[in-house]
Amino acid sequence: MKINEYRASGKPVIASNFGNLTTLVSHGRHGLLVNEQNIQDVASAILKLFKNPLLCKRIGNNNLKDIQQHYAWDLINRRILRELQQRTSSF
Repeated sequence: MKINEYRASGKPVIASNFGNLTTLVSHGRHGLLVNEQNIQDVASAILKLFKNPLLCKRIGNNNLKDIQQHYAWDLINRRILRELQQRTSSF
């Protein structure tokens, strides 16, 4: 959930290229994936975003659009309520 909260800010994210983060952050589309153990990798990602405001804007817009379409709390709440209604209608 944390990574989606970051993405909901409409900014690019820099995330670890390990584990399930790679399924939540598409490199270049939602942010940059780095080897968190490699300082040069992290620094390069920060500098790449710092030096390219258009890239930041594009990635930030992608994040905001994706979150609004798939992960917004009102959408999630509706899905939860729908599931609860389906499960309780059988009582």
